[in-house]
Amino acid sequence: MTDKNTALVPEDGWHCLHLFYRVEYGQWQLLSREEQNAAKTNLSSLVQEVRAMQSTQLLTLAVVTPKADLGFMLITPDLHNANSIEKRLSLALGADVLTPVYSYLSLTEESEYITREEEFAQTLEPNVRNDAAKLAEAVNSFHERMKHYRQERVYPTLPDWPVVCFYNMSKRRGGTRNWYALPYDERRKLMKGHANVGREFAGKVKQLITGSTGLDDAEWGVTLFARDTFQIKAIVYKMRFDPVSAEYADFGEFYIGIQLPLDELFRRLQLARMGDRVVDCARLESVCAERHRGFESPPIRSPRRSRYQEVDGITVSHNKAADFQRCSVLCDNVSGISLEAA
Repeated sequence: MTDKNTALVPEDGWHCLHLFYRVEYGQWQLLSREEQNAAKTNLSSLVQEVRAMQSTQLLTLAVVTPKADLGFMLITPDLHNANSIEKRLSLALGADVLTPVYSYLSLTEESEYITREEEFAQTLEPNVRNDAAKLAEAVNSFHERMKHYRQERVYPTLPDWPVVCFYNMSKRRGGTRNWYALPYDERRKLMKGHANVGREFAGKVKQLITGSTGLDDAEWGVTLFARDTFQIKAIVYKMRFDPVSAEYADFGEFYIGIQLPLDELFRRLQLARMGDRVVDCARLESVCAERHRGFESPPIRSPRRSRYQEVDGITVSHNKAADFQRCSVLCDNVSGISLEAA
């Protein structure tokens, strides 16, 4: 048996793990305020710890549809780390608070259909091909581009673009359309046209294709990063008309997430209990006045049915709600005010 302390690092590439969870709000509400705060602190500390690991990246996602509430995308070399991090993330907010609804394991990889040097040379003008110095310069430039391409595919740096789309896909093997029965050169030609469609979205969509044959139920995981959902829809739609997708591809479910920092993610998931942070007159006044010289809240005389009101995700006393809203216009990040330190 392999020593548990021996790293399980693949010969090529890094492990990629997509994790999607449903928040069990009934279970969450059973926790006391102190337990909820401790749980959120625990998850925040874990995320910081993981992100500090060598060659490891972790994205935190708010899932847009009810397929899931919360998502993580993890890239790390060691399978032991991937396994341990997954178990810890699942329990980070407490037992039974996060229920896994979907997961996918894959490896970053280089395409087997990349352009070869001899193929690239055939695309050069005759005056370049026939000049040794110009040919050597062009080939060296080609190798540098391919080195960068390989680095981005096999050892990527995940972008911070807000919209993240994930789905799995496989190539068809049955009936009259069997991808694996095609000769290599024909598959290569088809994939070249497929790649040309993807290049049309350079600067608009970043793609990470990870291999999962023998690792999960499908053959590839596809992660798309964009700055808006239009580009996600556009690239997937256009790809559908390409023969590789139209004739040979089967797709799994699509998951759309938004990259968010944890503090905003907690607010988005409604994991803040009413009354978590109550701002009284004096403390609100002191925080706002400290930030904005001359700030003074006028008295509010209108009657209120309830003593407290939630403003910008923070519960405040009603006689200061309007003042807090005034301050929120002035402050860049009101919800980031540390009342404990005020």
